[in-house]
Amino acid sequence: MRFSDETELMEKKRLARQAMRKAIFEFTAEKNRADAASKKIERLLLGSELYAASDAVFIFVSDSSEVETRGIIASALKNKKRVALPRCIDAYGTMEFYYLDAALPFEVQTEIGAYGITEPKTDLEKVDTKSFPHGALFLVPALAFSRDGRRLGKGKGFYDRYIARISYAFPVLAGLCFSCQIINDVPSGVRDAGVSHIVCEDGIFPCVPPHDAD
Repeated sequence: MRFSDETELMEKKRLARQAMRKAIFEFTAEKNRADAASKKIERLLLGSELYAASDAVFIFVSDSSEVETRGIIASALKNKKRVALPRCIDAYGTMEFYYLDAALPFEVQTEIGAYGITEPKTDLEKVDTKSFPHGALFLVPALAFSRDGRRLGKGKGFYDRYIARISYAFPVLAGLCFSCQIINDVPSGVRDAGVSHIVCEDGIFPCVPPHDAD
């Protein structure tokens, strides 16, 4: 990509992030509405074939601007699935996932880490990206998604870099978001990881790339 093209893409992403942060803030400011949407998303996900077919669930611990994930995490552990949470390792976009121990309370296995996010402690078992688990459902956060699978992250590239490292058994990548985060035009480049499905309060949708949309 030429420098001018890269600069233009960065500016489009900046403007899109600005608009999406405003839209998300306005949606989640009405707490009852956001809570109801999160509960519906949880029910849809836990009753889905994507979830039923998974042996392992890779999921983030939500903050106040995201779909609430703690109930999903608790259910997955109760359902005897392996559950892995992300931890930011440095400021350069390095991230690792660690498996929770179903026999231990959630609170003793996590701590507030980088960027004020609840993260797994490093004494847990780290996921090996070179032998990624079969049948994994990988739930991905973002500021926005498009129906063709493009994803607008927060700008640090943690998920893009981690997903690029996965080898052997590639997981189902599903965007987890509120419906207000699904937009038509998501600016993205060749290094930006996309998703195969979107999970929101309106349903679970497979993403159709533009060349397959006919």
